[in-house]
Amino acid sequence: MALALTAGDVAGATEQLVAYLDVFQTDRAAWEQLADLYAQQRLLEQARFCAEEVLVHGTDVAAMLRLADLLYALAGPAHLASALGYYCKVVELSGGASVRALYGALGAVCELGAARGHKGHHSELAALAAAQLVAAYEAAAPEHLDSVKALLAAQNVSP
Repeated sequence: MALALTAGDVAGATEQLVAYLDVFQTDRAAWEQLADLYAQQRLLEQARFCAEEVLVHGTDVAAMLRLADLLYALAGPAHLASALGYYCKVVELSGGASVRALYGALGAVCELGAARGHKGHHSELAALAAAQLVAAYEAAAPEHLDSVKALLAAQNVSP
């Protein structure tokens, strides 16, 4: 597999890794690698499956965030609702410190609202995520605070 990757043969490396996982199904690192390879090839459903397998073999914040991002990329109400759940769990586990999860949750809430025909109407969750984002930027990067506030205003979300 490493030789195939070195040669730039992502499809070949994917095939070899699938064959390996047919035998060694509990290799978490191999599932992570396969998820990455599928994502590189824009095979997001396969990447999602592999990311779920990673979580089966051990839960951590990074694995949850990867799965949430894949679900968000797949779009559609069911995928977005699942992504929102994972983003919220990451926010909870990180104590609100995961800016990536906050942006993901905010985006999922806004997309779900738009899909349901509620443009401009966002849940209390969007306001909470917005408030956490503003607080994070005030503390760590105040020079970017105006950009964050402009983004939130464009989404019709106020902290």
